[in-house]
Amino acid sequence: MKQAIRTKRLLSPLEDIRDAVVLIDGSQIEAVLRAPMDDVPEGYKVWDVGDRIVAPGFIDIHNHGGVGVFAREGADAVRKVSEWLVTTGTTSWVPTVGDLEGVHGVVEAIGTPGEGAAIEGIHNEGPFLYPKYLPGESDTPPPHALVSTYQELLEAADGNLRLMDVSPDLPGALDVIRAVHDSGVVASLCHGEADLELFRKAVDAG
Repeated sequence: MKQAIRTKRLLSPLEDIRDAVVLIDGSQIEAVLRAPMDDVPEGYKVWDVGDRIVAPGFIDIHNHGGVGVFAREGADAVRKVSEWLVTTGTTSWVPTVGDLEGVHGVVEAIGTPGEGAAIEGIHNEGPFLYPKYLPGESDTPPPHALVSTYQELLEAADGNLRLMDVSPDLPGALDVIRAVHDSGVVASLCHGEADLELFRKAVDAG
């Protein structure tokens, strides 16, 4: 289906355009016209949004949930957040979970999508997290980061793991970072107490 969106203001990645028309064929943006200089070609259904701003959708890569639910609570919760996110201008997201159960829920949601923001994969924040030692939280020593634990998460994600957080100051963390990098997943620094020297080692590891 060919569509044309007419707006008084378009924000592109490069420009702030007044009086524009976006031409869309199916899921592809074909062109941006400058109204009134350019005419809309025949065969396009025209949507005039008036003063509403037309802009690219947001992509959210760190979101634990919303509207009363957490992404870790399963597929229904993930789909509920997706339906809400699209109303905020977020067109795709990577749900943030921290364990195998959360991973399984996102995989199920990806396999049975509903309405709303597209689910583009999984952001795993945990279990390789250095303790924050906040009031009321456990003061147990940091856990050991195991490559075998990462491999379990990677397998459970069924090709959908996009971002894996690792605190580099955990015992074994650099080995896990190397495994994450080697598997084609983005290794991301998360909360911890790494100094500059350790941070550089983590970067070198992946």
